[in-house]
Amino acid sequence: MIHWCKPDNLMPGLEGKIWLGLVKPRNPGADKLATKPFIWELTLRLPRSMWPVPKAYGHVMAFTEDGKGMPDLQDPSGSYPETTGATKTKDGLFIQSL
Repeated sequence: MIHWCKPDNLMPGLEGKIWLGLVKPRNPGADKLATKPFIWELTLRLPRSMWPVPKAYGHVMAFTEDGKGMPDLQDPSGSYPETTGATKTKDGLFIQSL
């Protein structure tokens, strides 16, 4: 199975939280292809401009070491897209992006 949302740059923050960024949201069209390996292989042979690409979106979140979700910060407008991580310090939350 293909996983589209893989966390990148897991960063420890204050209060024992671990921060991560998700570069793109899941794409329903790509998810459907994941259950059809033959069609997926054909899709990968197409020019990249024809691949199912999710829209621009910013998304960082934190969780505790026992897996409880904490802040889930999302930017559906995509004004700061392709977030790859976040660092929380006493001075603020710093969000990384591609």
